[in-house]
Amino acid sequence: MQYRGPDGAFCNGVDVLRRLLQIGILLFVVVFLGLTVVPLSNRPLIVIQVDQPQRNAFICIFAGMTVGQTFVSKADNLDGVEVFLGPILSENATVIFHVQMGGQDIRTVTVNTSDLVYHQFNRFSFPIISNSSDKKFSFVLASPTSTFNDPLCVSYIDESTLLSPTAYADGSAFMSGTQLAGDLTFRILSEITLAEAFADLYGRASKDALFFAFYLFLLAAIVVILVKVNRSTTLERRINKRASRRNERKNHLLFRFDLIH
Repeated sequence: MQYRGPDGAFCNGVDVLRRLLQIGILLFVVVFLGLTVVPLSNRPLIVIQVDQPQRNAFICIFAGMTVGQTFVSKADNLDGVEVFLGPILSENATVIFHVQMGGQDIRTVTVNTSDLVYHQFNRFSFPIISNSSDKKFSFVLASPTSTFNDPLCVSYIDESTLLSPTAYADGSAFMSGTQLAGDLTFRILSEITLAEAFADLYGRASKDALFFAFYLFLLAAIVVILVKVNRSTTLERRINKRASRRNERKNHLLFRFDLIH
């Protein structure tokens, strides 16, 4: 059975299969590139190295109060922290975000509550701390212009009240300098290079070798099938072309024979 192709020419079932396989492998490669290479080429590439689960309670601060969390950066190029904020009643209060090391400020970010969103992670970005890997830091939130009636609230829960505690092992929350029994809801962000991203991809592949092996096997199988179908189609076309030339020569000879007689 024959089908009419996009160019108006007729093609058989093998040609249709070949074209479908070509389209399929093209889409396959495009999706693969879209999930790996393309995102990696967009600098800066931000990686979440710590992601604490959302809590169901809040700590609220105002005036001279502070709230914060100690943590350990697992990678270099630390450049941001996201904090899950609760209700923000004031629309015009100052929020100061401190990044500290050994009790000393090394980065400071000042924002207005009008730039923050309640019941969501809010990102506080700062200049990259290049050699941050395996070092202990803390972040501190203060809102000196907030009041008792319109405080700044941060997601928190006392781990000791949970049946199955999920405490952050590398740090703990504190309020106005006093350590608490739980943790805040936060994310630690760092920036990585393209080479580091590929190294990370290799690391993830080695951890899930079965999936990546199946993925690569499937890709190889599709390529092999496509090559075989293409060879088969090419061979068939060559045979048909040779037969067509023989018929043309035969018809030409018969035509000349008719002319002679």
